[in-house]
Amino acid sequence: MHGHSHRHYDHVHDPSHITVLGLFLLFTADPCVAVMPIMLAAAPLGAVKLTMLVLVYEIATLAAMVGLVLPARAGANVIRAHWIERYGDAAAGATIAAVGLLVLSLGW
Repeated sequence: MHGHSHRHYDHVHDPSHITVLGLFLLFTADPCVAVMPIMLAAAPLGAVKLTMLVLVYEIATLAAMVGLVLPARAGANVIRAHWIERYGDAAAGATIAAVGLLVLSLGW
């Protein structure tokens, strides 16, 4: 295998390692959607390399999630407000509903 650059009608393929690393780091923030195109692109590399890619991807995703959740949880434990304990679930539900309405209204 070798890397190469070539021009299509409206875009250029550039197999840069920095681009691949940047996309990999970006996609680890959204594990649900991004894994399919990565796996399809890596499929010609063979089963062993594809398996290694999936393992690295999953480890990076878990590390990112743990790295974000633990500090957030520690910060949330510092905040003590009576209204959060009483209305926290309702506030979370209202936030989810508001985001859903925003997505529907913007047509995303």
